Amino acid sequence: MEAIQIAQNVEKLKSGTAVIDPRWRDRANCNGIDPEEFFAEKTSYANRPLLERVCANCDVQLECLDFALKYDVI
Repeated sequence: MEAIQIAQNVEKLKSGTAVIDPRWRDRANCNGIDPEEFFAEKTSYANRPLLERVCANCDVQLECLDFALKYDVI
């Protein structure tokens, strides 16, 4: 996800204009991948290539960002 798109998604979340489907995880590209693959080392960029491949074209980036911000995942 590019920085501009991230900023736009954050603005949607802040303004309350984002529509979050509660079943978003079923449509996530990472569905079935161990979450530890993504967040095992929060302070490291070691897993960045995996994140870029899996997340880059995911249809639920907004929902994922919303979840991550609400539950302090990132």
